[in-house]
Amino acid sequence: MRETLHETRLIFAEELRRFTRGKGYIILTLAVPTILLVVMGVIFLVRTVSAGGKQEQPPIGIVVLSNDLSFAPDELQGFLAFDGRQEGIDALAKGSVNEVFVIPEDYLTTGRVEWLHGTDGRVQRR
Repeated sequence: MRETLHETRLIFAEELRRFTRGKGYIILTLAVPTILLVVMGVIFLVRTVSAGGKQEQPPIGIVVLSNDLSFAPDELQGFLAFDGRQEGIDALAKGSVNEVFVIPEDYLTTGRVEWLHGTDGRVQRR
């Protein structure tokens, strides 16, 4: 039994050496990462070109009326903080933001947030 296992190991090791030293194996081993890098580069270029024509999205407005929250809305990237609900509505009407989230004073008890969004200058509440 031990002899058979030893012979099997020898045969497997020799076949593995022959296979990995062949030209086809070496070419395939080098070609796959190269092809993947080329595809990733093409994807990156396509995304860059397609995003170049688009305008940057305006920030999202946020009004925090609750004093219990432990974050500063001015530090949130992509958000524009307003001091009051009416300021957020005015910015929404002007088009400087597409939507405004109003976090009321009783947010921690109710868990409700008011979402204001505008379509054609009209403010809608949800």
